[in-house]
Amino acid sequence: MKNKWLCFVVVLIGVLSCGVTFGESPALPSGEYLFDSIRKSRQAIRSGQVRVKTSVTEGNVTKPDWQWTISFDDPKKRADILRNGYTDTSCYDCYGNTTRMFYSTMPTPSGRKFALTFTDGFDKEQGVDYIPEPRWFGFIPMDLSNTQHFSPALMYNTADQSQKKLLTVVADIRLNKPCWRVNYVVDSIDHYIWLDQSNINRVVCVEGHFKSGDILFVDQVVPEGDLFGDQKIWFPGKLHYKRTENNIVTRSSEEVIEVISLNESLPADTFSPKTIVKPDTPVAWHLDRDRPFPEGELVWDGEKIVVVDHFSKMMKETPRIGIANIVLMLLGLVLIFFGLGLRLIKRYRQQNLKL
Repeated sequence: MKNKWLCFVVVLIGVLSCGVTFGESPALPSGEYLFDSIRKSRQAIRSGQVRVKTSVTEGNVTKPDWQWTISFDDPKKRADILRNGYTDTSCYDCYGNTTRMFYSTMPTPSGRKFALTFTDGFDKEQGVDYIPEPRWFGFIPMDLSNTQHFSPALMYNTADQSQKKLLTVVADIRLNKPCWRVNYVVDSIDHYIWLDQSNINRVVCVEGHFKSGDILFVDQVVPEGDLFGDQKIWFPGKLHYKRTENNIVTRSSEEVIEVISLNESLPADTFSPKTIVKPDTPVAWHLDRDRPFPEGELVWDGEKIVVVDHFSKMMKETPRIGIANIVLMLLGLVLIFFGLGLRLIKRYRQQNLKL
């Protein structure tokens, strides 16, 4: 009898040990739970600055590298893009609420300064401000320059009941890692995101699938990242992007990310126009509201927007471009009048001699 019980215990331990050895899948989480966790992990990043170097290939053509420097401190955001030796700067909420400011060091075709341009910075319909959101790097299936057209708040919103019904979760293996694969639909695009089961805020891969005619487009991003800083925030250090059309790669990019700071104070003048725009830069105001002055030509004077005083501007520019010309002109006039005077005197004397 003892032997029977002993055998039973041995078999039971063996069965349990097999279960532990091979492991059973953990309980399947809901899509809402996963998305809520993702959203909270991104919201925990309140401010920061990153530098990104991008290399894009379309077909067989590799484009010149771009370098982005993106600073953010809710709700303010600034992106400086260095390309072809010039810098384009977009800044959201740097000059008034929801205002987007744009400036480029590239001269216009006529050689003049590029105007400091103000537009409405937030597209309410699309939910975007058209500046890439570093906190969501790796979560959007697009290369960096195109992520600005996607709203993470819309893609990962679980409050929308219509989207809740579209969230499906399955256990999967992706890149040799046990993952939770979440499928959801936004704007007729099928999205798939693979989250690491050991850290559900770590993205293993994200894809967007859509069809146009007979062509199936697939946008895919594979991030490489680790936990950053004492707060152990997952943040990617590299993004591998590719687009396929019917399984043929048509566009790809590699984006190397350098984290300068996360959740640390940024310099006070980071979002100030003074650090972006040079004095005497013309201003283009494309807003129907809050115009600094009702009428007149606007210009940035280095401190603020003012109305152009054309007389003062002329006097200011005269020493630089007109003094020599004015002196020469006056000397010319003196010589002309002197010559005319000599001719008149000579003619007068000739007439007197005849008399």
